Amino acid sequence: MKKTQALLSLLLAILLCGSLFSCTDAPDSPPTMSSSSLPDEPQTDDWTTSPSGVSAIRTALSDAFSRIGTDILFSEEYDTTADYALTYDEIRTLLSACEYNVYKLSSVEVTYKQHYVGSFKNIVSLADAIVTRMINNYKMAAVTADEEILTTTLVNCYLNAIGDKYGAYYSEADQPSYEENITGTYSGIGVSVTLTASGYIEVLNVFPDTPAIEAGLMPGDLFVAVGGEDIAELGYYPAIEKMRGEVGTAVSFTVERDGKRIDMTVTRAIVTEKVVYHSVLDGDVGYIRITSFDKNTYAQFVSAYTALCAQGIDSIVFDLRANPGGLLDSVVAVLEYILPAGEIVHLNYKTKSYTVSTVLNLVGKSDPNYAAYLDGYLNDHKIDLPMVVLTNEYTASAGELFTGALRDYDAKGKIDATVMGTTTYGKGVGQSGMQNILKVDQEGNTDGSLLSLTTFYYTPPYSGNYDGVGITPDVTVELSETAKSINIYKLTYADDAQLQAAHNALKDR
Repeated sequence: MKKTQALLSLLLAILLCGSLFSCTDAPDSPPTMSSSSLPDEPQTDDWTTSPSGVSAIRTALSDAFSRIGTDILFSEEYDTTADYALTYDEIRTLLSACEYNVYKLSSVEVTYKQHYVGSFKNIVSLADAIVTRMINNYKMAAVTADEEILTTTLVNCYLNAIGDKYGAYYSEADQPSYEENITGTYSGIGVSVTLTASGYIEVLNVFPDTPAIEAGLMPGDLFVAVGGEDIAELGYYPAIEKMRGEVGTAVSFTVERDGKRIDMTVTRAIVTEKVVYHSVLDGDVGYIRITSFDKNTYAQFVSAYTALCAQGIDSIVFDLRANPGGLLDSVVAVLEYILPAGEIVHLNYKTKSYTVSTVLNLVGKSDPNYAAYLDGYLNDHKIDLPMVVLTNEYTASAGELFTGALRDYDAKGKIDATVMGTTTYGKGVGQSGMQNILKVDQEGNTDGSLLSLTTFYYTPPYSGNYDGVGITPDVTVELSETAKSINIYKLTYADDAQLQAAHNALKDR
């Protein structure tokens, strides 16, 4: 364990939600899994000697800029009539007048060369692809507003062009919200929400001991305005951004309930996101839904399971449907609580591999959960009840590791677990977040920006990697077409054929 901990580097994790809300159906939100360990890789002493080189990068991008409108064109889907659309000449003019940080681009390239587990390609070879993505997917007047924005855009287009669909770049200004996302504790009002077809934002759950519950917000309430602006016109993410703010400050919004509109003003406070929900189904069958794996999941899971045991359950359903993933140490801790002692996950980095058998392989004493993790390790807890894991096509990453680990241990005859539902998403890679490593000038100074890139494959204890394939359940159960059109968090038991099947499989035993 000490040897593994010696290899730890600072990294953070990507969760899919914003810092105000827990987003259960946010548009274009990728599933995630982030590691708490990164092997020591040899760093380039002369960082400016990147695979391409600083001068070569600048030359390649300048050449690509000059060919916008000839070789580099808008896609067929690009709306040239939109109010933000510019002509090729206007785009070239804006780019010629705006600087970008080529040293940071070079540093990003170096980092990908050293750590990326996918197929590496340098910036020079991808220059045309980078610029094509930029003109087709960004509002160019905004992109060229200043050096930092253009640099950020070029970095993100490189990540996309190289094929790292889970990679992400965060400027120094983005760090506060990023850290809120990974911890599950943030400044907000305390609700989980979903985007509706109307463009408004519906409340799914109201967390206990939060400003939202004190203000009287209820599941089913519809956020229709914030700060006097209509949310459907403002847009989902801008609306969430307007709701964010410092602890102790006020936010005003309007909700619709039973056809009536109610104006509210709520004071933001520190909120701990609720990610584990539990209940008892008929026949002493326990039910635990895990919506994501963050720093709060382990404690909430143990609390939920303990409460269910006190109510006399004799079997349990773990609902991982629509669980997009989260922190590696979080899911490992939960699995360590459920499984007998043994292997939990194998991590395969670019040059090294590790087998993790305890969450203590991944965290040090400074971790806020260390004492709880240590207690779980020393007591070697195991759940001996019959179990069913529910999955669907949105069960991803850490949610899939949870599923695969339980199925592997069942195959070994060490636990009794069945996977039911539909095939999972298929994300068997994880990301590492590297901060204060990207150079910004010739002297090699850094800023607080953070690069998250795909650095490892992970596999369950005894089965293979499922990236791009997913995990096929032991028993396939489809929802009805009507049920498929309903948000999974709003399905009633009567409409939920998957939950019914899991329930019946356990209560009939």
